[in-house]
Amino acid sequence: MDGLSTSAREWTPAGFAQSTQQRQQQQPSSNQEGGWQAESDLTAATVKEFVPGLGWKAGITSSSQAAGKFAVFCFDAREKETFLMMDILQVNHLNLLIAFLMYIHMLDSELQDVNRNPYAAAATAIHGYPSENTPTDSEPDGAEETGFPSTVAAGPTTPPFRCLRSLGMADDLWRQHRQWQLEGIRQLEPTDPRYKAIPAPYCNPWPLDYDQSARSSSFGYPCATFQVASQTDGYLYCLRRFDGVKSVNSKIASTVAEQWVGFEHPNLVALHRVFVAQRALFFVHSYIPGVVPLRDRLVGSPVSEPVLWSAICQWTGLIRRIHQARMAVLTLDARHVLLQIDSLRVRWYINCIGVPDTLEWESRKSVESLQAEDIRKLGRLILSLATGTEITISSDPNTIARCERFCLQTYSRELHNLTMTLLRSRTPPSIVDICRALTSRVWDEMDLLGLSLRGTEQSLGAEFESGRILRIMLKLGFINERPEFGPNRRWAQSGDCYILTLFRDYVFHQADGGGNPVMDMGHVLMTLNKLDAADEEKIVLTSRDGKSMMVVSFADVARCLESAYHELCSGAARPQVPQQPY
Repeated sequence: MDGLSTSAREWTPAGFAQSTQQRQQQQPSSNQEGGWQAESDLTAATVKEFVPGLGWKAGITSSSQAAGKFAVFCFDAREKETFLMMDILQVNHLNLLIAFLMYIHMLDSELQDVNRNPYAAAATAIHGYPSENTPTDSEPDGAEETGFPSTVAAGPTTPPFRCLRSLGMADDLWRQHRQWQLEGIRQLEPTDPRYKAIPAPYCNPWPLDYDQSARSSSFGYPCATFQVASQTDGYLYCLRRFDGVKSVNSKIASTVAEQWVGFEHPNLVALHRVFVAQRALFFVHSYIPGVVPLRDRLVGSPVSEPVLWSAICQWTGLIRRIHQARMAVLTLDARHVLLQIDSLRVRWYINCIGVPDTLEWESRKSVESLQAEDIRKLGRLILSLATGTEITISSDPNTIARCERFCLQTYSRELHNLTMTLLRSRTPPSIVDICRALTSRVWDEMDLLGLSLRGTEQSLGAEFESGRILRIMLKLGFINERPEFGPNRRWAQSGDCYILTLFRDYVFHQADGGGNPVMDMGHVLMTLNKLDAADEEKIVLTSRDGKSMMVVSFADVARCLESAYHELCSGAARPQVPQQPY
């Protein structure tokens, strides 16, 4: 390095020239080789500095320019040049050597404390409880024991070991969402003739009715159900096509759409569109992955009573919401009730909302009679789920009696009385009366819902942490080892990018004394989180040849990362957005 002496045994500040000359007169032999010098070759004028965003600058000529900046010192250690970077804060050049030695001592103390927890201090400030190793008034520290102030900071407690899977979504929940995502990307072969049955702006169809023999039995008209993607917003929907419906026109479809479009409930498959096209009637509902019809789960075996009460609470909540809006459900049967099972609870959905209102427009009844029929259908639905046998309006009375006896023997009398009241009453109770009878059961459902919500929030927090780290790694991936940027072919190895290259090696390419790779996932996650938070903690970055060492903070690396990334973005070509996303 130009202007730096590699043969100086000890650096003497220029301000000590007079006192040095006096000592030289008293000790004339000290001017020999290896002794003291009047003016050191390594003075403040020969120090070079590194400034983030500006790179290496010329030598500093005064101590005031060195204050608060990065400086590089070169000294002879075993006949080998070593570069060390340190942060000098408001230090004049008379005390430069003292500050340098104190900083080396601080670095040595930090490197020895390899198990310290950087988050314990923040936790103490938030919760108000000190850590186990933190001195308190009742537990005197080393200063009170020896009578002298301690120079060693009381380090936080050692962090507990954590499994890698605890830092993200739970395995069962991850597999569940992965299965749902796989269901969402299914589509027919490009040569499949069923593509012609899908109107615009929908595409990528996948059939949801595997039983082709049951197509003509759905509401009495031939029906085909598809999972489709919308070219308008990119979301997945459930598209139903009814052929041969001659009594429905666009006016009726728009009237039904005004009633149901925009009506939302947690247990309702919402309706989005009703329209007539290709001489067919189309219904567009929300697509909910991982659901199965209740009819497919009726296997003849009883379910537990808590599951029954949970289903009853969810169904009655939806019916109450619809009846308050002066409408009726009309689809409370095992064919149109869907259930979704996850690791925490069972969710129930009512499907095909608005379809009977459209197909039976000309023969519709009064709202009161339709709501009373909803209550009777609710009783048959509860009995079907309790006994595992599908109960309809045309079921044999002997079958209903046999199911009633089974319900009385297996479940509580409260559940039996509620089911029989809904089935046998000539004037069914209103949904308000049913909700009053379920007051105690609703609290149990609220508790279960709260537990499910807490688990979902924990998973969301874990995925949020993963998302932050992903954005940091994407930015580093854009910058590190980039072959060229415009005319500069060494852009990734100069300026701020060189700091990021050394930081990449510090995070991912660490090795032990024998050259074996150190696969410390905790180190990677901790350093990337501190980089995202722009922590002021300082780290030592070393080049691969071992000649350059830099002491920088995570905040400095974050500024270098943002500067280099914005420089790339300013010179990047804008991507061409396609007209249709699918």
